[in-house]
Amino acid sequence: MEKNDEKHFNMSSLDSNGAIGEKMLEVNSKFKHQEDSLISSLKRYPRSVFFCLVNEFAERFSFYGMRAVLILLLTNVYLLQDSTAKLIFHAFISLAYLSPLFGSIIADGFLGRYKLILYMSLLYLLGQILITVGSVTSVMQSASQPVVYFSLIIIAIATGGIKPCVSSFAADQFPADMVRERSQFFSFFYMSINLGSFLSFIITPYLRGQVSCDGRETCFPLAFGIPAFCMGLATVIFLAGRSHYYHAPVNGTVLLQVFKCVGHAVKRRFARKSPNQPPLPHWMDYASPKYSDQLIENVKHIFRMSVLFIPAVMFSTLYDQTGSTWILQASRMNGRVGHLTILPDQMSTVNPLFIITLVPLFEGLVYPALVKRGYFQRPLTRMTCGVMLMTITFALSGVLQIVISKNLITQPDVNTRRIVLHNDDPCTLGYSSNSTSGLLLSNDVATFDIPCTESITFQRINCSTSVPGVEQFRPGADQEEKLCVPSDGVFVNFWPETVIRFNYAMYSVKQVDNSMTRFYVLVDDTVSLSENATLIFHEDGTVRGRLKIRSNRHANFIDLKPNILSTNILLVSLQNCPLGQSCKEIFLSTTELAMGGSKMILVNAKLKSKVLDIVPSYGMSILWQVPQWFLVTVSEIFFQISGLEFAYAEADESMKSVMSAFWLMTIFFGNLIVMLISGTHLITDLVVETFVYAALMALCTILFVFLSRRYKPRSINI
Repeated sequence: MEKNDEKHFNMSSLDSNGAIGEKMLEVNSKFKHQEDSLISSLKRYPRSVFFCLVNEFAERFSFYGMRAVLILLLTNVYLLQDSTAKLIFHAFISLAYLSPLFGSIIADGFLGRYKLILYMSLLYLLGQILITVGSVTSVMQSASQPVVYFSLIIIAIATGGIKPCVSSFAADQFPADMVRERSQFFSFFYMSINLGSFLSFIITPYLRGQVSCDGRETCFPLAFGIPAFCMGLATVIFLAGRSHYYHAPVNGTVLLQVFKCVGHAVKRRFARKSPNQPPLPHWMDYASPKYSDQLIENVKHIFRMSVLFIPAVMFSTLYDQTGSTWILQASRMNGRVGHLTILPDQMSTVNPLFIITLVPLFEGLVYPALVKRGYFQRPLTRMTCGVMLMTITFALSGVLQIVISKNLITQPDVNTRRIVLHNDDPCTLGYSSNSTSGLLLSNDVATFDIPCTESITFQRINCSTSVPGVEQFRPGADQEEKLCVPSDGVFVNFWPETVIRFNYAMYSVKQVDNSMTRFYVLVDDTVSLSENATLIFHEDGTVRGRLKIRSNRHANFIDLKPNILSTNILLVSLQNCPLGQSCKEIFLSTTELAMGGSKMILVNAKLKSKVLDIVPSYGMSILWQVPQWFLVTVSEIFFQISGLEFAYAEADESMKSVMSAFWLMTIFFGNLIVMLISGTHLITDLVVETFVYAALMALCTILFVFLSRRYKPRSINI
């Protein structure tokens, strides 16, 4: 998740009181000794502050809830390629971090923070409603995708407009003499953000995966609808406190002044006509005398500092992929942990959980212990450690991706078809084609790919109870299969008879999305089935699904999703009643759900059943992602929090909001890089792409070490 700006607060929220800035990043302040108790301190808070805290919790729940399931909507419902889905996802994030620039200018220079938050909240709510409606594909049909994309633009503009204002507006509510309370408030503000994101990462994926709607086993409209409701709640809560708010006067924006000053300097620098006119020492000096010397010097220092933000761009490039690449990676892992099922998009909960746990630990124990021994005394040192850890994190993610890729099913080549043979006959079966041959013992399974134009010859071998004979089979030669689609496989079962007799069924060779298990059924042709013949799947006394048995070989399957907490062991029975009558179910077999896998249920002439795995489930446990989530969180603590501390300490008092805007821009450019590399499918191999990102981060780490050693700080502690 990309809580870079919110989790580490906003420098523009501080006034000229330097004591506030020194305390701002002490997020564990409530754990330290204080003269008064926490309760008595809270009682002194202005009432309006609590409206801001609850509003922030609800708004962050709304944003991260929507964001948690977005990438899976694009890949599982709209069936976009991973690269295209990541392009859209990171374009959305990029816009969300570009719009704060304009939000800051409008709030500080024109509308004020209260009005901008209110107007953007209403726009935000509109976007959340639109994405909820747009995700109802059964109603919206072809308009679904355009509506969702338009709503993402609205949400990005709205959330970006709010970003630079909420913490600033909340800090404005404290009187000038409540310095310690205002510093303490940022801890609660930070916790409300992480609590909102943590709960949203649990609840919205659960609603998406466990509720069925819109003709699907999943329910994206509900997963988007709850965040929309929370955004409406956030707006109502914000409005409820309007009579208690203090409105700081609109004094104009320093950020706009900086842009004008830079523009004027550039214009005069290139408009210099006289060759005899000596050049000025610095190109920003051309802004004089229109702009004050103090402003010009401050802008010069901003540019000197911003050189150190260049590696921060690559840090954001890697960090924000936790919401796209890592979720897609988790979707190809097995989320089964004992009786618990972890959904791919729920893995995002690990980050806020680690943050809530580790930040007080680092601020209260780790940093003091290290500083006491002479380590990590400067923010730049901690930032260096952060970028190093990010390099290691993505290298570890690349190693994990190698293992995952080895366990994924390879697709047949073009004009070839995958064949699965199962010998239910007690005799050995010989099979051969132009490209392959082999022997299949009783109860064995053989899997191979052959060209679509080839036929397979079957023959019983050394079987005294059978009638000698040879049969030929050409997959796809019948009228049902005129086209050879590599994703369509053919399952062939040989029944126990005195002659060669088999049935076949089409199946998808791909592993199943949304952590589901697909069940196919193949019934012996000699079984007399009614028109209402149905397979029934029971779990713990509850019917989990019904599969009506049809003659169409493509239609005999059902997808079943795992429950969050259950054994996931199914009892399969057959109900073969004439239409309009009731009868007892015939127990067939016991089977187990397998995330991403496909199974074939065979029913022979004696109504005896056998269940075969024809597409394996995801083998890698989702818990193997936890180490990289831990490392990325520690990296975030080292780099992001220390980076904001560095920017605050080094920026002039009037330039705090400008540095905050520069920090947000690193996230914007970081997501642009993801769009250029991943979104354009520049690198087709995901493993190679992951290590390319790690290599780029390693180069930026070297650059950062070089730049930080050359940097001359204003503060002796930098």
